[in-house]
Amino acid sequence: EAFCLFAPMTDYSELFRVSAKAVICVQGHGQDRVLLLRTPAGKWDMPGGRLEPGEDIEASLARELVEEMGISIPIGPVIYCSVRRRAPPKQNVVVVAYVCTMDTEPDQIVLSAEHETVRLFSAAEIGELGLVDSYREAIEKAFGHMSTMV
Repeated sequence: EAFCLFAPMTDYSELFRVSAKAVICVQGHGQDRVLLLRTPAGKWDMPGGRLEPGEDIEASLARELVEEMGISIPIGPVIYCSVRRRAPPKQNVVVVAYVCTMDTEPDQIVLSAEHETVRLFSAAEIGELGLVDSYREAIEKAFGHMSTMV
């Protein structure tokens, strides 16, 4: 189980770059799947994004879900934390991924201009998407988590 030490209401956005991401799990039709969004550049991404100044991590994720997909869903527990190392001059990013569940059908999601497609993927499909390691690892943990959900 993931453990990440973040104090509520601390302004981490001033200390380092933090990206709050949702691994949105969808169960049904005999298959566990996760929801991903495709950017205009053709890359698959987990919903979520950067903290704004003064914002706590869970509030940031809730805001991003409304902005990117027009949905409000409960934010579940942290499932994965990592540092995504980037070549200078780009700043390293702390990725905090929360496992969430959604009852909304993907065709009811209203995407922002940041993304052009929403799709559900099975565990077998994830390895073929070229996701960054931190996203792929968070999604793999979420599939393990789904297998324990009733």
